[in-house]
Amino acid sequence: MRVNYFLNVLGELLQRMKDPEAKYSIAVPDLVQFRRLWSRLPDLAKQTGGHITCIFMRANGEFDEVQ
Repeated sequence: MRVNYFLNVLGELLQRMKDPEAKYSIAVPDLVQFRRLWSRLPDLAKQTGGHITCIFMRANGEFDEVQ
């Protein structure tokens, strides 16, 4: 289910990216599965249509932003 959630969020974002100067991000819980999915995403996909990052949120409110 998490894989489907991740892919759906990413797909929706990629479809709506219109401004090449904007920075786009998705935020997901800081779970090993989401980090693996992000790391497997090709760099070309992360650079398509602008700059895209993933924000990994922890329960305590802290986060990591990764390109």
